[in-house]
Amino acid sequence: MSELCPCCSGKLYRTCCQPLHKGKISASSAEALMRSRYSAYALQQFAYVLHTYAKAQQVDFSLTDLAQDADITEWLHLVIEASTTHSVRFKAYYRVQNKLYMLHELSEFVQEQGEWRYTTGDIQPDSGVVKHERNAVCFCGSDKKFKRCHG
Repeated sequence: MSELCPCCSGKLYRTCCQPLHKGKISASSAEALMRSRYSAYALQQFAYVLHTYAKAQQVDFSLTDLAQDADITEWLHLVIEASTTHSVRFKAYYRVQNKLYMLHELSEFVQEQGEWRYTTGDIQPDSGVVKHERNAVCFCGSDKKFKRCHG
C-alpha cells in the first residue's frame, strides 16, 4: 500500500519518515527530525519520540507520559512555517473529542553524537482551540471549505 507520510511532506511514508522510525537512518536536519517526530505522534510511535529528545530532556518523560491521551488525539496536518539549522517554527493541527486545536511552536534542536535531537519548544500564544469562520478554506491546503474537509 502506498500511503503518504503523516508529516505532510507529500512523500510516501516508506521513503520519508519510516526509515527514521525504524532506525535505518538518522534525520539529516532539524526539520527532518521535526517532521519525523510529528509522524511518530500521529502513528503513536512514542519510543521514537522519547529517543529523539536530547539526553538531558529524556529523563523528564516516559512512554506513559508521551502516550497520555493518544487514543483520543487525531493528528491532522503539519505546516512548517520556517526552519533554520537549529530551530523549526511549525503549526500542528489536531482533533480531540471533536474539537479542533492548533499547536504553534518554535522548537529548538541540537546535535548529539552526530544525531539531531529535540531540546525545547516555545509554544506560541495563538495555540489552542481553532475557530473557523463560516465558509473558510481548510487549514490543510486542500482549497476545500473547512466544513467539507476537516470540519
